[in-house]
Amino acid sequence: MLADFCSSAAVPCVGLGLIKMAGRVTADSSNGSVSELPDQAVTYDGRPMWVKSVVAVIFLVGSWWILAHYGDWKQLETVISAWAMRTASSRMTVAMPGNMIFLYSGNGLRVVSALEVASECSVGYLTATLLAVGALLVFIRRLSIKRILAAIGAASLVLLVFNVFRIAMIGAMEVWLGTAKGYSVGHVYLGTAVTFIGTLLAGATFLLMLVIRERKGRFMGSGVATR
Repeated sequence: MLADFCSSAAVPCVGLGLIKMAGRVTADSSNGSVSELPDQAVTYDGRPMWVKSVVAVIFLVGSWWILAHYGDWKQLETVISAWAMRTASSRMTVAMPGNMIFLYSGNGLRVVSALEVASECSVGYLTATLLAVGALLVFIRRLSIKRILAAIGAASLVLLVFNVFRIAMIGAMEVWLGTAKGYSVGHVYLGTAVTFIGTLLAGATFLLMLVIRERKGRFMGSGVATR
């Protein structure tokens, strides 16, 4: 027993307390030795329940805002995608109200294609879902609010980047292959593959950010050691 070891080795209780502060201890009853176990990778979030409840409400409000203002969200994606399409196709593009992107001819005198960022072409629903899931995760004691927020932000960024790339690629394909064939290749085939890969990477990013180790520092001796 650990108490027997303390008494037999004449180690005061204060010394034992210092050992516990430095790391977890375990006793081997066969030889009466004490060894130090490495600190656990998991850190617990000790915030009060009311703080977690407030954060959960904020996440839910954010999710509701995206769904309630989905037109504004799509318009934002439209503007970003029009800029990316202009870069990819080297043609003039204009983002219009109603989530429309006009792709112009090489001389910029006429519109050769009009693309609409429809609801199913947006990642707003997935971002709103991530926020709703985050509202539930804040009540898991092993996950800190900072880590959950980072996971939502990183996964949402991956979704947005891949979706913008997909829309920009459609315009580029229309320039390279012609309007009809380019739209079919860019939207139906390559677009589907990019959406699938982007969704998988976003999910993997979300999970990775949740389980990544939170490094913490602790005082040892005269300095600070970071593990």
